[in-house]
Amino acid sequence: MILEALGENCLFFKHEVTSEDDWKHVVEKAEEHFGPINILVNNAGIVI
Repeated sequence: MILEALGENCLFFKHEVTSEDDWKHVVEKAEEHFGPINILVNNAGIVI
């Protein structure tokens, strides 16, 4: 899997981007892993 190849410097969260609670969870887990967030890239896409 690509994520495993990237190692500990990469995290993946599948979540509903319109959900404030989901975002709180993502930020919490990211800060637990990396420390305080300075930059956040919200990369959500759709397939039509």
